[in-house]
Amino acid sequence: MGGESSSKTIETTLGRALFNETLPANYPFVNEEVKKSKLGEVINDLAERYSKVQVAATLDALKEAGFRWATRSGVTISFADVVAPSAKAGLLAEAEEKADKIQKQYDRFDCRLRASPGTNRSMD
Repeated sequence: MGGESSSKTIETTLGRALFNETLPANYPFVNEEVKKSKLGEVINDLAERYSKVQVAATLDALKEAGFRWATRSGVTISFADVVAPSAKAGLLAEAEEKADKIQKQYDRFDCRLRASPGTNRSMD
């Protein structure tokens, strides 16, 4: 009869449910992992089916949900997760050399400035 709605129970994940909440209400439920390529397919499909205004609103909702849930995911990064480049020692040595060179240039300039006649700087 009119006014009755049909409902169907499906097995999914919380992430998929949250993703689908950002899509237009009459868009088909996406019940699969949404990687970059799938996201592109969904966006292209939205652009074909809906107005620019609706697509823009959906993209804004996706972006907002992404930022919101990414900060609540509980993912952590440890120093053990970071892989140091094999050239780390060389890079650090090169940076130290440059820093020493700049420091020496500064020291020479500072000494010249202090030794210049007519300066008001005191000799430490």
